[in-house]
Amino acid sequence: MYEHDEKPMVDDQLISNASQSLNSLAKALSKTGDAETAERLFLQAADLELSSPGLQNCWGGPFNGQKGRQTLVADLLHILNPAAVVETGTFRGITTKWLAENYSGPVLTCEKETLYYLQAKTRLDPLDNVNLHFEDSRVFLREIVQKFPVRAILMFYLDAHWELDLPLKEELQIIFASHRNAVVLIDDFRVPDDCRYGWDNYGPGKSLDLTLLDGAIPSDSRIFFPSMRATEETGAVRGCCVIACDAAAKVTKSKFLRGDSLKEWTRWAAEPQACAEKKNCTDDEQRHLNEEHDLAQKNEAPAYDLERRLQEAQDLAAKNEAWARDVERRLQEARDLAAKNEAWARDMEGRLQEAQGLNLEQSVVGRIAQRLREACSLWR
Repeated sequence: MYEHDEKPMVDDQLISNASQSLNSLAKALSKTGDAETAERLFLQAADLELSSPGLQNCWGGPFNGQKGRQTLVADLLHILNPAAVVETGTFRGITTKWLAENYSGPVLTCEKETLYYLQAKTRLDPLDNVNLHFEDSRVFLREIVQKFPVRAILMFYLDAHWELDLPLKEELQIIFASHRNAVVLIDDFRVPDDCRYGWDNYGPGKSLDLTLLDGAIPSDSRIFFPSMRATEETGAVRGCCVIACDAAAKVTKSKFLRGDSLKEWTRWAAEPQACAEKKNCTDDEQRHLNEEHDLAQKNEAPAYDLERRLQEAQDLAAKNEAWARDVERRLQEARDLAAKNEAWARDMEGRLQEAQGLNLEQSVVGRIAQRLREACSLWR
């Protein structure tokens, strides 16, 4: 028995497992065309997660619970005074809500996962300056950039990257193709000279680091990283990167950022000693940088081997798909031939019945003729 108003606590992981099971079932039913049942299951899954304070605060609050990041973004909003803030990857809408409460202009955001869209909608509906979209970030950005003048200063917060789907490169190309005045902040990005900041790495060619920017941003872009050391940050301590072209001079005014060209940042990332000198690292941090660099070199060969094996698997899958299409084509040909044979058989059956009917008529005529001949002979 529970005393007074005390209630049993349900483990957040149990709630998460239950909601994810409902979410998976809803997706499967949606594919079969049972949209009504799928919608009910999506709503139940979202309600389950909304009932869990732990899940609603799983990253520690806005911007992964990082106070330094919040200060940095607030400073950029003050300096830039953007025409709008555009976010990709709403998730549960926690960071979106902070943006809407700390910026009076329009906040445009998108989420493509139904489970998280429904949770974000519940949280953000009371906020008048938030416009939540249910769609892929690339589709969303192509629509949004057309709604603002080319010279308008827009601030983008990109956080739609997750495991198999990594739209970051395309997002950057869409943004800077039409708005060179844009300022883009990327979450979960590797800070090249501070190894204690975390970042997303989903395998070869899918790490959120400087290599991903090559060819995705204008050549005259300026890249900025936090001035605050990771050891001074709170929350999840995830890295971030800020990119600007024509608005770079404005971004430089922020004391919470330090900038340079992509070329220079890449050089520092590749040379631990140069990186340490720029950061003025302690001996312990220098050791971490050297260890990280050595580990990256050791992992490079296995990474390329993994990429090769992945390509082989994709090639094999493509061959199997072509074989399956060929089998399906042959099966369809067999079906068509069977249908033709069935039609031919029905035609033959009809002709046979007609012939049998004709034979019957001939036998009746024969009998009548015989009787006539017999009658004639009697008259004679």
